[in-house]
Amino acid sequence: MGRGSRSRAKRNKRMLKKIAVIAGIVAAIGTVFCLLALVVVSDNNGTCSAVGLKGGIAGCKQDKRYVFDNIYFVVGNTSNTPAPYLSDTVLKYVRNSSLRKNPRIKLFSVANRETISFKNNIDINEEEETEDTLSRIKGIKNDLETSITAEPKTDGAQYYETIVRAGKAILSDSESNEKSIIIVIGSGLSDGGILNFSSGELLSLEPEEVVSLLENKNAIDEESLKGVQILWTGVGLTSEPQAELSAPDKARVENIYDSVLRASGVKKLDFDDGADENLQSISTSKVVKTTPTADECYFCTTREFGSEELGFAADSYEISNESKLLEISQRLEADMKNTNGRVVAVTGYRARAYCGDDRQLPLQMNRAKEVRNFIINHTNIGAERVEAVDGGIGPNDECESSGVVDESIAVKNRIVKIKIER
Repeated sequence: MGRGSRSRAKRNKRMLKKIAVIAGIVAAIGTVFCLLALVVVSDNNGTCSAVGLKGGIAGCKQDKRYVFDNIYFVVGNTSNTPAPYLSDTVLKYVRNSSLRKNPRIKLFSVANRETISFKNNIDINEEEETEDTLSRIKGIKNDLETSITAEPKTDGAQYYETIVRAGKAILSDSESNEKSIIIVIGSGLSDGGILNFSSGELLSLEPEEVVSLLENKNAIDEESLKGVQILWTGVGLTSEPQAELSAPDKARVENIYDSVLRASGVKKLDFDDGADENLQSISTSKVVKTTPTADECYFCTTREFGSEELGFAADSYEISNESKLLEISQRLEADMKNTNGRVVAVTGYRARAYCGDDRQLPLQMNRAKEVRNFIINHTNIGAERVEAVDGGIGPNDECESSGVVDESIAVKNRIVKIKIER
């Protein structure tokens, strides 16, 4: 090979090395851009999608998964439920929807008949986003946080009825509910309406049973929520004086609402567990009742006669408070209809005359028979559907450590329990 050929070969070799270096640099730059793109996408789905606190408004484009024309909040703002707040997931809907033209935002309190509308006057498009827009979105967030923790006007809470009210508002305000979402913030522990958790034994029922009972009473609204999407945050969470729900009870509350709302025609229902980390009690004098009430009881299955007021004297099966038993009997008749009751079990109990008294006596059975006959004679419940049962010694321990019977406790054992069997 001549000298000229060797020189050309060296130049070609050096050229190939340069090309390889340039190609490596280009590949590295491409990798960096891919990683940056992933970071931006991640930020868009996280903090930016919430309120755009990082990178300014230009770095936070709309995430269309969270864009709705209407956001209607249903808020549980009474005590016994944690103070409602805007979780990160909820804020994604507020931020992204607020980048549309004039989204409609309303708030419904489960304790009020009042509706609050938020006027944000944002009229922009994605190419014209400014820091002023971000400021107004923050303003909406602050207004919402102030309103959802405001003192309600009435005691009690009716979650299902308020969700239905929000659904009716959607139908009234919009031609379609396709781009509308209801966001529920609260425990779901209603103490009134068709899902009254303070009355009866609702938490002991399977969700399918609840739906069946409500459908038999035509209590489910199948029109107002048809096709609606719902996000629920904080379901089953409680604060004092409401006792904390066990994990199974909390799951039961969630499953009951899931079944009832889907039976109401809800298109999509998601539960957001983000509220688990923020269990601050709400500061309000308005409460959710924790004791059973007789009003609108769709799920009452057990009532007692004699526990609140004297029902029987010692060693007697004579009914001493007929007006009270008449009231219980009338409620029982309604409960039978509401729960599709098959039979009524009337169980009589007695107190010990002395500590260690475990005698087999006819007293408690006679009490059960007396109450059974009273129910039959004062209601339209047939005799074949009412059974008398011997319950033996009452459920309360009336013996003190000294071996003496405590009369104040003994009186609570002179009772009759009336239970509806399905």
